[in-house]
Amino acid sequence: MTLSELKADRYGRIMALVYSGKSLVNEKMLLSGWARWDGTNNNLGDQLKLASNLAREKALGVYGNCRASDDKNCVIKGNIEKRSGATKGGVRRYFFPGCSEYEAVVVEKELGEDWFCSEMEASKAGYEKAGNCFGKNF
Repeated sequence: MTLSELKADRYGRIMALVYSGKSLVNEKMLLSGWARWDGTNNNLGDQLKLASNLAREKALGVYGNCRASDDKNCVIKGNIEKRSGATKGGVRRYFFPGCSEYEAVVVEKELGEDWFCSEMEASKAGYEKAGNCFGKNF
């Protein structure tokens, strides 16, 4: 194993490009969908982003089945707003059919997001009704 471009991310974790011989492990993991491209700035950022996008388009790994609700009656989407800070500390909102952004919301269960069958269930899990859902009930 060879590491290059070592740097700490905003949480203090060490990030690097990882090679096994001439093979870029980061890219292999991204192409298979078993890693997420986090936007870390390095010399191969565009190449790694492309690999991640290909896995997403093909619904591989974390972009596959873990995004669909197991119960077709549970259509409320619990979403953690990534822009509001760390994934686990981000603002948690839920959306249901009729909310203006419902179709755009993707449930990423691997990041702690989830599907709910009722507003009460979403609320108990720490999610609040999204602003574009107010005045509407599920």
